[in-house]
Amino acid sequence: MRTFFLILLPLTLLFPLLAQAHATPLSYIPSGETILLSVPKEVEIRFSERVEPGASSITVFGPGGEKQKNQNTYLVPTDPYLLKQNVSDEGNGTYTASWHVISKDDGHYTTGAFLWTVGTSTAAISGNPTAHFEISHSSSVTEAGTLFLELLGFALFMGCLLLQKDRRLIILGFILIGAGNIFYLISKGSTLGTDHAVPLSHGIILFLATTTGRFALYRLLAALFFTGVALLGRDGDQKNSYILWIIIAVLALMRATISHAAASHFYPTFGVLVNALHLLAKGAWVGSILTVVLLYPGAEAAIRARYTRISLQALLLGGISGTYIIWLHLKDIKNLFTSEWGAQFLLLLFVSLMFLGVRL
Repeated sequence: MRTFFLILLPLTLLFPLLAQAHATPLSYIPSGETILLSVPKEVEIRFSERVEPGASSITVFGPGGEKQKNQNTYLVPTDPYLLKQNVSDEGNGTYTASWHVISKDDGHYTTGAFLWTVGTSTAAISGNPTAHFEISHSSSVTEAGTLFLELLGFALFMGCLLLQKDRRLIILGFILIGAGNIFYLISKGSTLGTDHAVPLSHGIILFLATTTGRFALYRLLAALFFTGVALLGRDGDQKNSYILWIIIAVLALMRATISHAAASHFYPTFGVLVNALHLLAKGAWVGSILTVVLLYPGAEAAIRARYTRISLQALLLGGISGTYIIWLHLKDIKNLFTSEWGAQFLLLLFVSLMFLGVRL
């Protein structure tokens, strides 16, 4: 039974981070069900999260289905939630606006399209107005996998700092963080390359121009720096230990900055700090247990007193900070049983209680 829980333990790193939020359209101008007497000079979409200008666009297709020329998507400088695109007059008929955006807050990729009609009602789009909209969120198993690799490596870093520095675990932690971020950049670059009809290399360059892409690269470099300092520094050197803890804090803060908490309108800076604290707590909890199991497989009982206090304190801190993060999105206790965030919270609570039951 304990072996089963030890296998399950690393998966808790993904909760509640698996619950998805995206830059979702709040309003369209013109709206999809509108019948206009003349062609609008531009279309605009307001999103629920800030939008990355360089990697986001709106493409307009005229009544003949051809992509309009001389298009120029731009983000309103004073309003990072509002994306606009000019429209050329091609006469009466149905126009289509296809869009894709990357959230500047959490890096998630969203695509969609909407239609409107110019002319008389006989030329209008018929049917249910809600059918004139299409939205697709691209957060995937691949993205969850890259996040898992990075957080597992981060947990191993913390375990080595809290309990015992081990060269093998430090190198393994760096490999996991490196693989997670590299695969993440390739995955996002591939998606952007496909939508922009450009090679993978250009798609990666486009993604590196976003806040999310840059922070992925920064975390990779920070992990490399941590590994170098940890392996080359002298054991017991207090200055070396301070540097390593600073790098750990920076890693957690960079990861928390690209999160759902950053997209919240309720004190987002405080939300990011709480999220960073949550990542540190989970890293300490999972990392301390994994370090003990991997380094002392036959002597867990003898050293249990050393890590039990760290594990329980980290679990408590992670539970409190995780509850706050989920509360930012639930907004109402009724959503606890009707939303994805509520389901993530209940699952995390259940799993945590199981781990306490087996004294992990």
